[in-house]
Amino acid sequence: MNGKQFFKLATAGVLASAACHAAYAQSSVQLFGIIDSGLTYVSNVGGHAKIAATDGIQRNNFWGIQGAEDLGGGTQAIFRLENYFALNTGAIAGSAFFTDTYVGLRDRRLGQLSFGRQYDFGSNLVRYIACLECGVYSVQNADLDRAAGDHLSNTIQYKSPNFAGLTFGAMYGFGQNATGSSNLGRAYSLLVQYENGPFSGALMTTNINGSPVSTSTIGAAEFLGVDTTKTSTIYADQRRIFGAGASYRFGAITAMAMYTNTHFTLQSQHATDQVVRAGVTWLARPDVLFSAMETVDCLDGDRWYSSYASATYLLSKRTRVYVDAAYQRASGAGAVASIYQIGRSSTNTQELVRVGLVQTF
Repeated sequence: MNGKQFFKLATAGVLASAACHAAYAQSSVQLFGIIDSGLTYVSNVGGHAKIAATDGIQRNNFWGIQGAEDLGGGTQAIFRLENYFALNTGAIAGSAFFTDTYVGLRDRRLGQLSFGRQYDFGSNLVRYIACLECGVYSVQNADLDRAAGDHLSNTIQYKSPNFAGLTFGAMYGFGQNATGSSNLGRAYSLLVQYENGPFSGALMTTNINGSPVSTSTIGAAEFLGVDTTKTSTIYADQRRIFGAGASYRFGAITAMAMYTNTHFTLQSQHATDQVVRAGVTWLARPDVLFSAMETVDCLDGDRWYSSYASATYLLSKRTRVYVDAAYQRASGAGAVASIYQIGRSSTNTQELVRVGLVQTF
């Protein structure tokens, strides 16, 4: 998975949601997007410290078009097209020009049915990552649990209406994809979510046949019988994910926790990755937000302990500046630190600091 898909449910999701609500009022088409860029310092990548211009970190760089047409009786025809890009090079992120694409029908009483290349329901857990403002760096080393938010191709997806705070969804992906897709075989994803006042919670599961895994960024010496220092990507026969998340708001402070269990199968080999995330966000002022999170990642006999912190200042409703920091320590035979999107450290520790600017439109 390309890390630049991370924050569809962060500012991207908020922005898109606002556009969706506007679309309910009348037939319309909206253009929306996010731009993020800054500098990142890393203590150790392959044995050397480095500082680099990086983009799409706290917020994903993308632009999109979505629209809705009123059909009468509370029903609308809808569509959405999103394109991800690298700001500093101008390149398209990934192999597809549009990465989130669907068309469908939405009804206030019956829910939404859509067809296309769509996010699985693991993306609904992004909101329970406490240090969401820490950006893509706060994802598990190789995003084994797909918590960054990722797509399934050739899908049909149903989302229910809201029943007094309870919603649910089901999604099925047909196995007809070419090499490089997020699901070579069939896939499905299920979701149950509940919100009531300051509380929010969700349960989800995703099962994918023929799932690509970026082994070189895991930080483990071996994965599913493969030497990760010599092989960059494998296709697991099956990736089965279970996830749960919850949050509770205490005034200006929101506490969040999230757990994922991801099981992989490759021929006779098996591996299980479990990740626990817990932390808080504090809206100190309407224009100042602080976030902190601790993470424990257990992949069979290896462990990664990570700490994240972020401070964000809103210059306006559309523009923000931020400072992020992360520290990771690995334990286990041959395990090294490998913060997501950074690369493997030559030791069991790795630290980074980032400053950046985000603008939405």
